[in-house]
Amino acid sequence: MFESALSLHYTGSTNQTETHDDQTTAVTHVKLVLDSLTPAVAKQISREVHDLCFTRDGQIHDSMSKVTVRLRKPQQAVTAKMALDVDAHVVLRNVRIPTMVITKRGEDKGEETARKSKKVAPTAETLRATLNCLMLPDSNEVRAFLCQMAGKTFFFEFQPEDKQLDFGPDPEDEEEDGDEDRQAPLAFTGPRLNGHKKEEKPIADSQLKAALLEQSIELRPAHLKALSEQQREEVMEWTSQCRRLTAAGDTTMPTPPTYLLNPSEVGIAPAADPASGDVLDDRPAKKPRAPRRSSAEFKNTPRIAKAKKSKAH
Repeated sequence: MFESALSLHYTGSTNQTETHDDQTTAVTHVKLVLDSLTPAVAKQISREVHDLCFTRDGQIHDSMSKVTVRLRKPQQAVTAKMALDVDAHVVLRNVRIPTMVITKRGEDKGEETARKSKKVAPTAETLRATLNCLMLPDSNEVRAFLCQMAGKTFFFEFQPEDKQLDFGPDPEDEEEDGDEDRQAPLAFTGPRLNGHKKEEKPIADSQLKAALLEQSIELRPAHLKALSEQQREEVMEWTSQCRRLTAAGDTTMPTPPTYLLNPSEVGIAPAADPASGDVLDDRPAKKPRAPRRSSAEFKNTPRIAKAKKSKAH
């Protein structure tokens, strides 16, 4: 299934049952997580998986968010090692991998971030792949591994089993797993409706600002808010082209949209010239203060206090 060993994170296992031809079988569901799915690894799985996730030059599709891929691989003998140059820690036999969930990093709210690579920039896009494995623990050694090693990372090697064990549904008869989130067809060049791509969320100011900062462009808040949704999509496409060309080592960058450098095109006054000493302030103007009373109108005329009458005794 894979040409070489992969560093995968074993997140844990659960027990469940499968019914096939009126026969119910108890199986163990094991999750193995690949923190960064590269184009090379995706090609080892299948060409279709690679084309679903990456462009021809190896960039992640902009429309990619989360997708579940159904694999048609034979049962695997999965060897877990603590390091590449040591003996096997355990061998998991007849492992069936019906599905793999591929998620763009940071798409899910509250997703676990502890395992994100420190070598990857916070704004860099990566894909995480989760292998959903089904197996029958056949020894105390395997059961001990599944119970005690959750949360640890191993090097896993995958080799097709010589003899396929008859358990669970056949790959061709497996039903769709309703618990997994499905992604709609990716709209790489999809039709537009009222200037918006179908089933796409509006581009937020923070997302647009981060993409522009990668190209050393910073817009004022009023300039950002003045951009239409179509202009925001054009800016994101331009930054994606710049990113791809930079990754390929090409120093010739495409021309940016004119309204980025000329805010007057979107109805925003240009920024003040720093040499003039003026300070740009996008805050609303304050209300004028009431005029002060002139000191000439103030009179401090002394007055004589009347003496109090004394009472006769």
